[in-house]
Amino acid sequence: ELDGIQNAPDLDPHGFLRDLRAFISRRCGDAMLLGEVNLEPADVRRFYGDEDGDELHMCLNFNLNQAMALAIVREDVGRLIHSLRGLPKLAQDDQWANFVRNHDEWSLDKLTEAERQEVFAALGPKPEMQLFGRGLRRRLPTMLANDQARIRMVYSLTFALPGAPVLFYGEEIGMAENLAIAGRASVRSPMQW
Repeated sequence: ELDGIQNAPDLDPHGFLRDLRAFISRRCGDAMLLGEVNLEPADVRRFYGDEDGDELHMCLNFNLNQAMALAIVREDVGRLIHSLRGLPKLAQDDQWANFVRNHDEWSLDKLTEAERQEVFAALGPKPEMQLFGRGLRRRLPTMLANDQARIRMVYSLTFALPGAPVLFYGEEIGMAENLAIAGRASVRSPMQW
């Protein structure tokens, strides 16, 4: 059973990704495949194609992202450094995609319960700011009380990390969430041109 779908086909994601990357490379050599794989680093590494590097080109770095949440709250980069050291080496053409926010809740599922509660208390203390008991449904500017220095520091850090920085739309203008919109959609409101 796959996500509640009965009689789901038995798919080998790695074979599919190898075929897809080969096809994309033939059709458009400068295209890339970005994956959303929220697993432990060694397990994420498999979606790059292990040593061959013949599957995804990039994966969102959820482990580093969650360490960043703790570093922001504690104003201490220790957990971030530990997370960086724990990342596996990638093939030459592959890279980690580092981000602060994405289109879903800021998942904190890799943190301990105590660490998660520490982040909740600092960045989303009200129940309506949290989602699924593991994440925040807010954008960075409001979590940091629109403190320009802190916002710039977080994005400077993101751009300085080894890998490729990824920005979610609206971050470039300090866009806020809309908690009146249910669930994950609170951070997916229309662009505030």
